Amino acid sequence: MSNHLAYIEDFCENRLSTEENAHANQRIQRDPSFAKDVAFYLQMRHLSDLERKERLKALYFTIKQKQRGKIIKFVSVAAAAVVMIIAGIFFVNQSPTSEEFAQLYVKENLSTLPTSMSSQNDVLSQGVNCYNEGAYEKALELFKRINADPQALEYQGLCHLQLKQYPSALSIFEQIAKNNELLVNKGKFYEAITLLQMGQKGKAKHILVEITESNEDIFGKQEAEELLKNW
Repeated sequence: MSNHLAYIEDFCENRLSTEENAHANQRIQRDPSFAKDVAFYLQMRHLSDLERKERLKALYFTIKQKQRGKIIKFVSVAAAAVVMIIAGIFFVNQSPTSEEFAQLYVKENLSTLPTSMSSQNDVLSQGVNCYNEGAYEKALELFKRINADPQALEYQGLCHLQLKQYPSALSIFEQIAKNNELLVNKGKFYEAITLLQMGQKGKAKHILVEITESNEDIFGKQEAEELLKNW
């Protein structure tokens, strides 16, 4: 377990070789469990020493469960304390980079779409099911068949984002951002996330500042504020 935590710590602190870093990024894309552990590590950076130790203990048991494939027996208090002390040195008061945030945001928040029991739009439901199964190209085809539906348009953008077709995703999110009739408009924040995925940090920052300075309760405002604190 300590090797697993050390590997995550080395990855997040940019201490891996170029080849190892590329492998870790690929693993995030294909291994949801590993991606969640990385996200957990990044969140731990913001916590106090006591909070880190408490959450680290939870992570310790979670990882052991994954390794053994069954509910584990509790280790002795002394052994657990040693693990916490050794692994605790990995968690320093630093924040995730903007690129890390964007990558993990997509992984943690945009990997699945909400399903609906309604059958009013079977094509939309089919597209959502395909998206949630990772069949993004098929989902995109279905969403494109739905005309004048803001939800379908948003989902098209997310399909492009998942397929790493960033210019297409960006174009759609820019279009959504200009729609003043939406009750919840995710366009601007998704624009910023897409730009970060493209490595265009300057443009992304400009949009994030616009979001935080808005007098409205705009989507992604809290996340934008947190990102800019650690820019």
